[in-house]
Amino acid sequence: MTLKKIADYFDVSVDYILGHKVSNIEAEEKFDLKEFLEKNETAHWGGVPLNDELREYFSDLLETVIKREEAKKNQGQTLD
Repeated sequence: MTLKKIADYFDVSVDYILGHKVSNIEAEEKFDLKEFLEKNETAHWGGVPLNDELREYFSDLLETVIKREEAKKNQGQTLD
């Protein structure tokens, strides 16, 4: 089995398997937490499996946090 096949299986890069650092840009392009929570039925939190209800709860919680942060950023801005 080649490193590429192992990397593909785990959905990581060969560089990751070899322990090389991945730039933040590559990591951001590679991983979308929202998509992960929506699609990954085998997600766990500290060893506890996340069922559909828990994954939806986490998604809703993160959505609320993001909206709150966006509102904070926009509070200081005025329309010209």
